[in-house]
Amino acid sequence: MTDAHLIRCVWTGDSPKAPPLDADTLRRILHYDPTIGEFTWRARHDVRAAWNTRYAGRLAGFDWRAGPNVTYRSIRVFDWPRLAHRLAWLYMTGEWPLIVVDHIDRNGLNNAWSNLRAATKSQNAANSSHPITNTTGFKGVSLCKSGKFRATIRIDGRQKWLGRFSTAEEAARAYRDAAIEKSGEYAVFP
Repeated sequence: MTDAHLIRCVWTGDSPKAPPLDADTLRRILHYDPTIGEFTWRARHDVRAAWNTRYAGRLAGFDWRAGPNVTYRSIRVFDWPRLAHRLAWLYMTGEWPLIVVDHIDRNGLNNAWSNLRAATKSQNAANSSHPITNTTGFKGVSLCKSGKFRATIRIDGRQKWLGRFSTAEEAARAYRDAAIEKSGEYAVFP
């Protein structure tokens, strides 16, 4: 295995043990509809006829729960699981995504091409809801023991203090301003 292949595997999250997959091979075995974001199996001549009877023309993959509120579509290609949004990127651009493919609407099952965009890990994190453990209802806002509300944001892996506020809404506005400055179009304020 070459150093370039290992570097690609680290950046894409693909395992070095995964069989290689290029865009032409992907297009030969799967059809991607970019308007609805679904993959269907194509009829193949390199497999047994029973495979075509069972799979050709049918929806590919299964829903995979990556966390408590995160579900993605996963498709086994050459007996190796691949995330459908990463396959969509390969199908449409001809190249594996360098880092992260972000779902604009935060729905991991919506793999329509118009809903996918390249992102850094930081941008992808900015496009997320507040954690389910957050009791204030605002991303980046928590309640202090004093009864005031603290606003913080993570920038370049470090937590930045934005201040302490009398209301959760004031703290949320401080977070919103910092998030827009830091992440622009990726910033979300659920």
